[in-house]
Amino acid sequence: MTSTYREHATQFGEHGHLAGLLTRPTKAAPRGPALACVLVNAGMVPKFGRFRLYPELARRLAAVGVPTLRFDLGGMGDSRQEASALPLRERMAADIRAAIDSALATTGATGVVLGGLCSGGEDALRYAELDPR
Repeated sequence: MTSTYREHATQFGEHGHLAGLLTRPTKAAPRGPALACVLVNAGMVPKFGRFRLYPELARRLAAVGVPTLRFDLGGMGDSRQEASALPLRERMAADIRAAIDSALATTGATGVVLGGLCSGGEDALRYAELDPR
């Protein structure tokens, strides 16, 4: 059976301190994807999410043409913490901004869907208020 997705590890952020996994469709859309999805890790659970929900979601989205980046916020999982002098909310916003920038630049998508579970969902919602993308 042929896979409908490809996955690869990626590092991004100003100092390459953030780690994530990008899941892409095996067949790219002719003009590139309209949307990419970015999944913010949930609390102390790394980029695979509770019960490995994030890989399953990323693979299903790739099967319908939506590339997905799941990543660890700085200081969690495989991501190093940078700018530790900044308040937590500002560090979180900078990390999510870097993830969106990376997802859009890497995939050629023109828009983004931001999501997460538990605190990852709350972080995504708080950040979405700040970014018109």
